[in-house]
Amino acid sequence: MLLNGGAEFGPGNETQDRFLIAAAKPGRAFVLTTAVARHQPQLAAQEARAWFKSLHLAVEDLGLWDPERADSPEMAARAAEGGFFYLAGGDPDVLLSVLQGTATWAAIRRSWLEGAALGGSSAGAMALCASTPVPVSGGGWRLERGLGLVAGAAVLPHFDSPGRGLLEALGSTPDIAFIGLDERTALCWSGGPWMALGRGRVTLLRGSRRQSYGSGSAVDGLADPVS
Repeated sequence: MLLNGGAEFGPGNETQDRFLIAAAKPGRAFVLTTAVARHQPQLAAQEARAWFKSLHLAVEDLGLWDPERADSPEMAARAAEGGFFYLAGGDPDVLLSVLQGTATWAAIRRSWLEGAALGGSSAGAMALCASTPVPVSGGGWRLERGLGLVAGAAVLPHFDSPGRGLLEALGSTPDIAFIGLDERTALCWSGGPWMALGRGRVTLLRGSRRQSYGSGSAVDGLADPVS
C-alpha cells in the first residue's frame, strides 16, 4: 500500500512508485481518476499513462466517475482483473461518494487482499484511511468515514504547504493519528513496518505528539492496514 502526499505522476515520485509497482500481482494495471470527475479526468489519465510508461508499466483508466457505474457488475468484473490500482488526487468528497459501498470498490479491496498493489495520492490517499477530511459547504473541513483500510488514521496531504492549514481547520482529535505527507512523499507498507519514501518527510501527529521521518525511515505508531 502507498499513501502519497500529492503532485503525483511526475519526477520526485520514482522511488515510491517503483515500490508500488514491485508489489503488484499479475493482472491489469488501473488508475482511478474518480477524484477529478468534476474537472478533467481524461487529462489526469493521460498524465498517469505517460508517467507510468516511463517506469515501464502500462496503466489504463478504470473510468469510475459516478456511483451507478461504480456499482455495475461489468465494472466490478473489470476491476477484479487488476493487479495494480492507483487512486489519483482531486476532490476527496467526490471519490468517497462514487466508491463507497459499491461493487467495484469491493472488487478492488478483494484484489488487494489477494495481493494486488494499491496506492493513492492526495485525495486518493485520504480516502483509503478510516477518516477522510472533506470540504464543508461555505468553508472549512470535517472528518468523514473513509474507505477504512488504515485504522485510526487520517491523511493530511501537501503537508509542506497548504496541508498544515488543513490540520488547523480540523482541530485536535486525540483518537486519530494524522499523517502529514509532503508532496512527492509517501508512506508505504508491504507486509513489514510502514516506511517513508520520497523527496520530503512524513509527519505523524497524535494529540500534542509529533514525529517526523525522512525517506527510508521506518514509521512507528500506525497499525498495519486492516483486512
